[in-house]
Amino acid sequence: MRGHEICFRALAYRRNGGGEMSIEADVNLFMKQLDTAISKVLLTDVSEVAKNALREAVYEEVYAAYTPTVYVRQMDSGGLSDKENMMATVDVASRTLEVEDVRSDNGTNVAAKVESGYKMQNGAEMGARPFHKPAEDRLIATGEAESALEAGLRGLGF
Repeated sequence: MRGHEICFRALAYRRNGGGEMSIEADVNLFMKQLDTAISKVLLTDVSEVAKNALREAVYEEVYAAYTPTVYVRQMDSGGLSDKENMMATVDVASRTLEVEDVRSDNGTNVAAKVESGYKMQNGAEMGARPFHKPAEDRLIATGEAESALEAGLRGLGF
C-alpha cells in the first residue's frame, strides 16, 4: 500500500464511523507521512545519486591532479572514492541531505586535508583539491538529485 493510500484510507475510516477529524488534522497527518517518505528517499535514492557524484568529483578533482609516487591510492577499496567512506545524514526539520566523505587515516580526516591542502612529509606543499562543492554543483546543474527525489516519492505513492 502506498503512502498516500494509507493516509486517505485512514481518513476514510475516521469519517465513516471511526471518529471525526478536522481538515487541519487530515493535512497534518498527510504532511507527517510525506516528511517520513522524504527522509527515507533522501537517505536511499538521493544519497546514492549524491555518492556517485562525489565519487566522480574525487576522480576528476583529486585523482586526476597528480599520480602519487610514494604510495598507492586505495581508490574504491577504502580510499576517497569508496562509497563506503561516504556518510549520508538527513536534517528532517530542513529536509536537507548531507553526504560527506569521512575517509580517515590514523585518526586524520583525509577528505578535509585534501579539500584544504597540506604539507607532505618531504616538505612539499600539496594544494587544495576540493571535491565536495564540485559534486554539489553538478547535482544542482543536472537536476539528478531532484529527479531521484521525485522518482523515489512516486515509488512510495506520493
